[in-house]
Amino acid sequence: MAPASRTRPPRPPRLLAVADPATGAADSGPGFVAWCSGLAGSGVDGLLLRDRELSDRLRLARATVARAEFAPPAIVLAHGRLDLALLAGADGVHLPAEGVPLAPLRAAAPYALLCGRATHSLEEVVRARDEGCDYALFGPVFSTPSKVGRIAPRGISSLAEAAAHGLPVIAIGGIDESNAEAVAAAGAWGIAAIRLFAGCDAGTIRRLRTFWSDETAT
Repeated sequence: MAPASRTRPPRPPRLLAVADPATGAADSGPGFVAWCSGLAGSGVDGLLLRDRELSDRLRLARATVARAEFAPPAIVLAHGRLDLALLAGADGVHLPAEGVPLAPLRAAAPYALLCGRATHSLEEVVRARDEGCDYALFGPVFSTPSKVGRIAPRGISSLAEAAAHGLPVIAIGGIDESNAEAVAAAGAWGIAAIRLFAGCDAGTIRRLRTFWSDETAT
């Protein structure tokens, strides 16, 4: 279903690749197109464009490319910007922990958006649930270079507590093949990552999908 015709938000993705220009191509050219196409073709069902440091023009170009490669039912999320999401035909908006309130953002959208929020504590997960978010991105679960010295790893036990609050929780932070099964067992709806999806290893992605198949996923 095309995003513009949706009357209810789509399901959150199980495997959410995070497109961060700091770790890869910071443009919308052939390299970015090929990366998006490879991920989508390998079974990654979501892309978050975490590119807030780029110009608005380039952010829109990247979102438009992502939408073309990640055709529905795959999910494309803009970071914190309703206008960019709507212009690119994206499926939703991912909000920072201290981002704009959800209610007015939903009211301003002409179709049902998938809306989630970054969270780093159990209290933030509860707030995201209570304000009506469709998912919470929770982490870092494990140590990750981008958070060293800023946010301590939350660990598997905190992830399990977060997942028990009734809101789909997408785990992020230091997740790879060696710990993804434990993340799934803790009740995570899915995973998000930058480095894990920096390549398009179809074999790795297929193995990850087994932890969140329709039969085994929470």
